[in-house]
Amino acid sequence: MSNSLNITPAQAREIVLRAARKNGWISQEDRDNSPSGTLEALESTREQLGEALEIISHDLSSANARFALELVQNAEDNKFTRARQLGQQPYIRFKVRPTSILVECNEDGFMEENVVSISRIGRSSKSKDRGYIGEKGIGFKSVFQVATAIHIQSNSFSFSFRYGEGATRDKLGIVTPILEDELIPVDARPLTRMTLTPFQAEEAIPYASLVAQFQDDIPDNLLLFLSTLKKIEIHCQHPDGRSTLTTFTKIERDDGRMVHLVKSVEDPHHADGTSVTGDPPDRYYIIKRDIHQLSLHTSRPNIDSCEVVLAFPVDEASRPVISMQSCFAFLPIRRTNFSFIIQADFILPANREDILNSARNIDILRGVAEAFRDSVLQFISSDSPLRYKWIKYLPSGQSLGRVWEVLPTEIIRLLCMENILYSQESPIPCQPNMLRILPPTHLDSSGLPLFRDRPGINRKYLSLRYDPEDIDMLRCVFDLHDIEDIHMYHRIKQDLESSSSKTMARETDHDWHSRAASLILSILSRSSIGLINMIRELPLIPLNDGEWVDASEQGLYFPAAIGPEIPRDLITTVDPSAAVNSSRKALFTALGVTDVLPQIVVDQLLRYYPRSGGASNLSFSMAHVSYLYWHHENRNDHRLSLVWLYETHGRQITSRRNFMYFQTAEEYGPYELLKAYEHPRDPSRNIPECPVSFLKAEYTTLFPPSTRRHGSSWLKWLEKGLGVRRIPRIKLDGGSLSTEFRHIIRYRPDKIVGTLKKHWDDYVADMNPPIVDTLSQSEVTCLGGQLRALKDTYLPLQDLKDKVQALGIGQEFPFLKVPGDFEANTVLRDWRFLDEFEVGFESDLNFYVEVLRQHERRRYHTWGSEIREKILKTYEFIADNCSDNQSEGLCEQIDTWELILDPCSFQENASGPTWIDIQSCAWRGPVDLLAKRPLAEVPEYRNNRKLCRLFREILEIEDTTWRDYLEMVSNLRRLTRSSPNLSEKSLRLYHLLLSDGRSTPNWTEIGERFQTEGLIYIPSTSSWVSPSECLWDSPVPIDGKSLILQSYPEELKPFFLERLGISLASLSTLVEELFALTTRHPTVQRVKELIWAINGMDPRPNDMNILSTCQFLPVRVSQPGAAHRIEFRACQSDFAIIDRKKLAEIFEGRVEVLDFSLEEIIQLEPFLRSLDLGSKYLSLLCREETDCQGESWLDNRLTADFNSRAYDLLRCAVSYRSTVVTLNAQSMLNQLRSASILRTNGISTKYIIQRSEEDITVLIPSGHVHIREQENRWNIYVPENRRETLLCYSLSFPEALTKLFRISLAAREIISNVLSRPIYILDNILEAEGIGMVPNIAPTPRLAAEDSSEGGTSDQDDMAVENIVASSRSSRAQGTPASSIRHLHSPPAADQIHDPPERLNPEIAEGRAHYSSDVYRDLLENIIRLASQTILPHFNYMAIVGNNQFLEEFDPVITFGIRSQGQMNHDTKIGAAGELFVFEILSTLGLPRFDRSNWESTIRGLVAIHPRYTSMDNWSGRETADITYDDRSGNLTSILIAKGYLEEQVWRDARPKYFMEVKTTTGECSNRLYINSNQYQLMRRYTFPPGQSVPNVYIIFRVFNLGRNNLSVKLYVDPEAHRLRGDLVFESQTWTVKPRV
Repeated sequence: MSNSLNITPAQAREIVLRAARKNGWISQEDRDNSPSGTLEALESTREQLGEALEIISHDLSSANARFALELVQNAEDNKFTRARQLGQQPYIRFKVRPTSILVECNEDGFMEENVVSISRIGRSSKSKDRGYIGEKGIGFKSVFQVATAIHIQSNSFSFSFRYGEGATRDKLGIVTPILEDELIPVDARPLTRMTLTPFQAEEAIPYASLVAQFQDDIPDNLLLFLSTLKKIEIHCQHPDGRSTLTTFTKIERDDGRMVHLVKSVEDPHHADGTSVTGDPPDRYYIIKRDIHQLSLHTSRPNIDSCEVVLAFPVDEASRPVISMQSCFAFLPIRRTNFSFIIQADFILPANREDILNSARNIDILRGVAEAFRDSVLQFISSDSPLRYKWIKYLPSGQSLGRVWEVLPTEIIRLLCMENILYSQESPIPCQPNMLRILPPTHLDSSGLPLFRDRPGINRKYLSLRYDPEDIDMLRCVFDLHDIEDIHMYHRIKQDLESSSSKTMARETDHDWHSRAASLILSILSRSSIGLINMIRELPLIPLNDGEWVDASEQGLYFPAAIGPEIPRDLITTVDPSAAVNSSRKALFTALGVTDVLPQIVVDQLLRYYPRSGGASNLSFSMAHVSYLYWHHENRNDHRLSLVWLYETHGRQITSRRNFMYFQTAEEYGPYELLKAYEHPRDPSRNIPECPVSFLKAEYTTLFPPSTRRHGSSWLKWLEKGLGVRRIPRIKLDGGSLSTEFRHIIRYRPDKIVGTLKKHWDDYVADMNPPIVDTLSQSEVTCLGGQLRALKDTYLPLQDLKDKVQALGIGQEFPFLKVPGDFEANTVLRDWRFLDEFEVGFESDLNFYVEVLRQHERRRYHTWGSEIREKILKTYEFIADNCSDNQSEGLCEQIDTWELILDPCSFQENASGPTWIDIQSCAWRGPVDLLAKRPLAEVPEYRNNRKLCRLFREILEIEDTTWRDYLEMVSNLRRLTRSSPNLSEKSLRLYHLLLSDGRSTPNWTEIGERFQTEGLIYIPSTSSWVSPSECLWDSPVPIDGKSLILQSYPEELKPFFLERLGISLASLSTLVEELFALTTRHPTVQRVKELIWAINGMDPRPNDMNILSTCQFLPVRVSQPGAAHRIEFRACQSDFAIIDRKKLAEIFEGRVEVLDFSLEEIIQLEPFLRSLDLGSKYLSLLCREETDCQGESWLDNRLTADFNSRAYDLLRCAVSYRSTVVTLNAQSMLNQLRSASILRTNGISTKYIIQRSEEDITVLIPSGHVHIREQENRWNIYVPENRRETLLCYSLSFPEALTKLFRISLAAREIISNVLSRPIYILDNILEAEGIGMVPNIAPTPRLAAEDSSEGGTSDQDDMAVENIVASSRSSRAQGTPASSIRHLHSPPAADQIHDPPERLNPEIAEGRAHYSSDVYRDLLENIIRLASQTILPHFNYMAIVGNNQFLEEFDPVITFGIRSQGQMNHDTKIGAAGELFVFEILSTLGLPRFDRSNWESTIRGLVAIHPRYTSMDNWSGRETADITYDDRSGNLTSILIAKGYLEEQVWRDARPKYFMEVKTTTGECSNRLYINSNQYQLMRRYTFPPGQSVPNVYIIFRVFNLGRNNLSVKLYVDPEAHRLRGDLVFESQTWTVKPRV
C-alpha cells in the first residue's frame, strides 16, 4: 500500500502486532497457554537482547539533546507529498513540558516498513543513496536517554514503546511496539505525533537543563543543509511558568546560492507584554561541488562520490560575517575553527560528535579544499564586496588535529596556484607571489599610490581595496612583502621622465609633494650608497628660474623671506614655492641646498643697538625700523625694547624705559586728556600735565596705511612692536591701573565715562578684577553734582527717574552724568559696557534696594504713615524683583545695611524710623522674651502677602526656634546681675524648648550646651547647674545633686528626663551614695533609707560589686546586761538573717542578726539576693536533729495508708533524681512498703548553728517527726496530738522524707500532697506536677474512684501529652526536676484536662495486656510512607494526604498503651512518632548537610524499633529543640520564602539557624498543646521584627491526625508573632496553647 493515508486502523493494528511478535511479545492469552519453561526461555532471551540493545542505544551520544537532532534527522528523511499538496511547509514541532515532550511532523505518515524498521536495530528503512542522512537505523532509540516511554501516533497507527525505569525497566521495550487506542483525527492528517514521557527517577536530567538544551544546544543553522524540512518550532514551558515559542525558517534565493535562516522567539510573558523577535535573518552564500573516486567504506557500499557544500555567512551587504562555524553531516557534528560551514557525507562514529579518521573522510576534506578554491574563484569574479574580502574566510587559528590537519594545508596549496589577487591598476588577477604591498607611506592623501605602477608584467602593486587586516593575513598565508625601494626608484624615475610628470606639474598640491619628498627621504635614509647616488642623479630640485636640477649643481641656496630681498645677481635660490614646503625643504637639504635667513640680518641689526649705539640720526632710525617691520615677525622680542625712537623734543626714547604716545587732537585721546590745563579764574582748579612723551610725526609716513606685515599695519606695528600708544594706557605691566588713568580719575572725573566709552574695544582686553574694582569704586559726577562710586550709579533713563520720584526720593538718587549727546535709543547699543562696572539700567532689585538705602540715609523732619507706605511699597517692589538666585545677595545687603524697618517705627509715638538687621528679627515668636523683634506683630507686615513672602521666603526670616530659646537661656546664664524675673523667664524658655512646634530641636546639641554651660536654673539656690549635677527626684537626698522636681512643675518632666537625660535617682547612684556614706559617719536611719531605696530598684549582683567589702549592714549585737547595739558589718562577717520567727526566738540573744524584722527581710529579698547573702538565712545556718525517748505505739491505719502510697513517694524520689533511689529503686520501694508509723509524745529537737569558734546549740523538748531505721526497716514517729500530727504531715514529715531521699527541699509540697491527699487522685496530681512513673517497676494496682467512659482522645489528652514530653525534656536539658517550675508554669489540674482512666472489659483488657512492638513499628512505617507523599504546606494551607480513616489495624491502646497506667511511655511514643513525620518531610527537601545529627530530641530513640532507624538512640546532648538546622546554603530559607512564610526582600540573603519544635496530637489541629518555659523563652527570644531578618528562627510544627490516613502538619514560623496575632491562644496562668484554625 503506497499511501499511508489509505491504511485502515485494523491494518495498522495488525502491522504493529506482527512487529511486536518478532521481538518476542506474546498476548496474555498465548502467555496463559504456554508452558512455564517456554516463558522463562522467552524472558531470558528478551533480557539478553535488551541489555545489548540498551548499550548500543545509550552509546549513540554523550549529549542528551542529541535525541532531538535524531528526530530532526528522521523527519528530514521523510516524505511530505501530501503536505506540499495542501500548501504546507514541511515542518517538525517540539512541545516541551515537565511531564511530556511532544514531537509533531506533517510528513505523509508511517508505512509498514517504517514500523518494522523502528522496531529493530540496524535495519533502517531509509535509502543508502545520497541525500538520505540516516546512519545506523538506531538513531531514533536515543530518545530513551531521556524518556521512559514514547507514544507514536501516525494517521491510523497508534502504538508505544515502553522502556520503564528502575526495577520495572524493560530493556527490550524500546523495540517492542505496544498497541494504543488513541488515533490522529482524520481531519488533522497527515500528521505524525510522538509523545515522550521523561524519566522521573534518578535517571532524569533536571527539567531546567532539558529546557536549556532545547533553547541553547540546537543550533540556529540546523536547517541550512536540510533539503526537505523548511521550518522547526520549539515550544518550551520554562520552570518559572512562562512559555516561549522558537521558530526556525529557511528561505532559498538565487537558485539556492543564497540561503536566509530566520529565527524568531515569541514570549507572551515578556516585560512589555509583546512578543520579541530575534535578530535579522542569517545569510549564507552556498557553494557546491561533486567529488568522485572516494575511497570505499563499509557504511557506504558501492558509493564513491558525494556532494560537498560550503556555506559562507554574510551580512545584508554581502560582507563576510566571521565566527567559528560547525561541520555538518546534514546535522551538526562539531564546532570547528573555520569561518565557513562544511557539509558533506562524512563517515561518523556512533555518537556523531566528530568525523572518523578514515581514507574516505580525508578524500572528502580534499574535496572541501577544492570547493573552497572554487568559492574564491567565484568570489573574485563577482562584482560584490567578496571580491576583495574573501580573505577573511581563510583558515586560521589552532589546528583541530588528526584528520582535520589536511584541510588548511590543502586550501593554501590550491590557492597559491591560482590567479586570485588583484593588482592596483589591472582588472586581471594574479598569483599571490607576483604582487607587493604598498605601505601607507607610499600613498597620497586619497589613499592612491604616489607614483604610478609600471605596466604589463612589471606591475607590482597589490590592490588597495583589500582591508588592512586581510593584507596582514596575506602576509602570513602567502608570504607577501612590502614593495622594495629599488622598485620605487624605477617608478620615481619613470615619473620624472614622463611628459605628464606628477612631480614637475605646477598644479600638484603641497600635500602630494610633502608625501613624495618624505618617501624619497625615507628611501635615502635606509638605502645603500649605490641607490643613494642613483637618486641624487634624479632632477628633483626646482630653481626660481624654472629649471630642474640634480644634487650635483653647485651653489644652491634657499630664497629669503618676503620683504627686502637678497640680491639676485649674487645668489640663485630654490623656487620659493617649493622651499616653503617643509618636507621638500628637508629633501632639498638632504640633497645639499643651504640658505641665508633674514633673521641673521635682523639679529645683526638688533645687536647693533646695544653694542654700537644704534642709529646715529633720524634717517637711519627710520631705515632700521622699516627693515625690522618687514622682516622681524616676533613683535614680542625683548630686544626691540632697545631700539630707540625720537620724540617731539628730540630725545631718544625706548619702550624699555618709557612710553611714547602718538599725537592726536581727539577729545578722549591721550594728548587732550593728559595735557596741562589752567583755569581762567580759579588757580586751585588748574590741572597739571601728566609727564608722558609723544612720537615725531615723520615716522608715521614710512608705509601707506594699507600696508600689512605679519598681520599688522605700520602704525599698529609701531604700537605693538616698539610700544608707541594711541590711547591712554589703562593697565601697568603688573596688572594694576596705569598712572595716566589715575591722573584722569583724579583730575577729570567728568571724562572717565566718556573715555571708557570711546576706547572700550581696546580696554576690554585689559580689564581684570583689580582694575574693574578700582574703576567701579572711582567717583564720577552725578546729575545732582554729587560724586558717587561708578558702581552705585544708574543711567538717567526717564522711566527710572519717574519711579524714584514716586517712591519719595529726589535729586539725591545717583543718576550718572553722561555726555550731552545722550539719547535713550542709544543706550543699549553704546552704553552696555557700563554693565561691567555694575551701573544700573533697569528698575531691578538693586534699583529698589538703592531706593531703600536712600530712605535709610534720609533724615526725616516729619514721620508718618505716608512715608511708611512708600517704604512698604519699596519692599513690595523688592519682593517682586528678587529671583531665587538673588535672594542670598539680597539677604547680605539687607543685613549689612540694616534695611528692615523696626516694628517700633509703627507705633503711634514713633518720631522717626528705626532700622535693624536680619539677625535682630523673627517672624513669629514670644514678645518681650527674646532679643529678636517679631515682625508679624505689625499688621502692615503680617497682612501684606508680598511682604510676607519677602521676609519669610526671600530673607528667610523664620519663626523663633529652639536655637533662639537656647541662646536666650545662655544669655540669661551670662548675666552678671540676677534678673528679678529670672525664674519666670527660665520656666517659659524651658516650656518653649519642650513644646517648640515650629522646628525639630537637636536635642543632642541642646544637651551638650546645657551640660557644658550649666543652663539649668535652680531658684531655691539662685544657681545654675548642668544636667549631670541634677536628679529629677530621689527617694532620699543625694549629696551634690539638685532635685528638679522641687523647683519645676510635673509637666516639665519630659524635658528634663527624656530630653536632657536627667533621671530619677538610679540604682548605681544610690549604691554609690551608700558606698560614699561608709567612708563618713553614717546613721542607722540614713543607711536603712538607702537600703530600702536600693531594694525598690530590684538590684542584681553586678550592681552591688562596690559594696562587697564595705561595712554598711546594720547588725544587732547583744550586750550582756544591757540593750543591744547596732554595728555596721561587711557581707563576709558572721551574722544571721531572720527568715523563721521560731528560730529567731530560739536563738534570741545568742546570734548576731541583721537589724530587720522577718516582715522586712521578706521585702528586702531583692537587696539581700543581690549581695549573695542567701547563706546567711537562719534556716540554712541552723541544723535540726530529732530524737525520740519514751513510750510509743503502732498506728496500723497510718501505717497501712503510708505503705499504700509507697510507689507514689518512690515516683517523687525518682523524678527528683534521688541518688539513693537511683542505686536501688526496688529496695527503696520495699522499705517504704514495710515502714511503720508510731505515735509518741517523746520527740525532741536539737537546733545547732556552726561557728568557727564554737557551735551554738539549743535543745527544745518537742518535735513533729523522727525516723529511725531498725533491722533495715523504718520506724516513723509522729505526735499523738491530732493537730500536731496534721502539722507533721503537712510540713515536718515531707521535709524529713526529702532529706531521707536526698532530694531538693522543693519536693516538700508534692510529697505533702502524696501523704495527705486522697489516694485515688494521686495519679492526677502527680501527672499535673510532671512526676513520671518508675522505670522497670510496675505501679501498685489501684481502683479508680469512678467509672470512665470510652471514647477518642481529646484536646486535653493531647495537651497532657505535650506536657509530659516537654517536662521530660526540660528536666534533662536543665538538670533540675521537672516539677521545680510548677509554681509558675503548672498546667491545669488533672481533673480539668483529662478524661477518667480507660477501663476495659476483661476480654479486651486481656488482649491488650502487653504492648505490641509490631503495631508501633507498623505505625512508624505508615508515617514514613505518608511523609514521602507530603510536601511542606503553604503559609495559607495545611498539608493533608489521604482520607480521615484510621490506619488499617491501628489501635491507640495497643500502639501507645493505656495512658493512666504509663503516661510517660504513652506520651513520648506519640511525640517521637510526630517528630519522625517532620524529620522525614524535611529529608525530602534536599537540604545540604541535613541528616540524623540534626534530630536533637531526647526521645528519638523510640523510633529505633523501625528497621530504617535501628541504630538511632536518644540525643545525649543538651536539647534546645527537637530538630535544628544551620541553613548555610539558604535552601530552607528559599523554600520558606516560596511557601509564603518569609518575605523575599528581607530574607533573600539571610542564612539563619532554625530551631524546630514538634507538637503532636492524635486529634485535630485545633486541640490544645503544651509548651514548657524553655520553649516559651526561645519563642520570645527568637521572634523577629517586621522587615528585618534575624540569625535564629523558631518554628512549631503542629502534627495532627496521628494514626489516621490524613496525617497532617501545620507550621507556625515565629510563633511569638502568631501569639500576638491570636493564631496561637495562650491560656491564662498555664502553658497550654490553643491553635486557632
